[in-house]
Amino acid sequence: MATPTPINQTYFVFQNGEVKGPYELSFIEAMALSGILPPDVTISKDGSVDWERLDVLTQPVPKQNPLPPLPQSRPSVSKPYAEPAPVRAKRNYGCLWVFLGLIGLGVIGNLFNPPAAPRQTYQPPAEAQPTYQPPATQPVYQPPANIQPVYRPPATTVPVYQPTYQPATPQSAYQPAYQPPAPQPRTYSMTGGDGQVYTVSDANYQILLPRKQQLDAWDTKIDRYQTYVDNLGRQVDADRAAMDNTSQESVDNFNAEVDKYNTAREQLKSSIDSYNQAVESFNTDLARVGRLR
Repeated sequence: MATPTPINQTYFVFQNGEVKGPYELSFIEAMALSGILPPDVTISKDGSVDWERLDVLTQPVPKQNPLPPLPQSRPSVSKPYAEPAPVRAKRNYGCLWVFLGLIGLGVIGNLFNPPAAPRQTYQPPAEAQPTYQPPATQPVYQPPANIQPVYRPPATTVPVYQPTYQPATPQSAYQPAYQPPAPQPRTYSMTGGDGQVYTVSDANYQILLPRKQQLDAWDTKIDRYQTYVDNLGRQVDADRAAMDNTSQESVDNFNAEVDKYNTAREQLKSSIDSYNQAVESFNTDLARVGRLR
């Protein structure tokens, strides 16, 4: 899961010594997937001065291990028990004697208590007759007294200031868009075939470095082949001194050895010429893109 970003957050892109943007992060990721931008391109959040790589910013966050399940409780085991022996029910006549006693008490109470008074019937109160009330006397209209009006001068009208409408100045006319500072390019020192030292940029150094390594390996190979040719020449000189001129086979073997020596010298000369041309081309390119120290 990619690291969460704010909605509509934009980023600047630094590529080939230029700052481009701002773009949304999804658009930058789409360009990286399509090959327009490298996966490790350097980007900076809009409003920030820090730069970071795209593959580090969008690296998924590892998931956390879930918690272990809780241990389950063991079911309780009930112990076997012995059933109780049945008990024989006993006859009880207490409830019958209590019921008969209550009936006897009720009969005795009715004999000694006087009879209750009869209940009175509810009679509603007689309806009251309304008393006549004469209507209220209407007040007689009295005209108002002659009131002299008080003079009030008219209020002074204060003119309201209406400012002239001025259209808003666009932001681009007075405030330039924020551009984060570009990172300082890295430089390297490189020595040419003539022994002079140059200062080159990172991009040119990445182009010239493989060529210089190839020239160094070629130079080592020429030195070894030069040693081989020198040893072969000394062997020819030794065989010339010890050759039997009267033997045709000895003369043929010596001539074959001389032909081998001459072929090796021609190959060595051709390789040295090609190496010198490659060194001159490398020195020319280094002087063109580099700065002499």
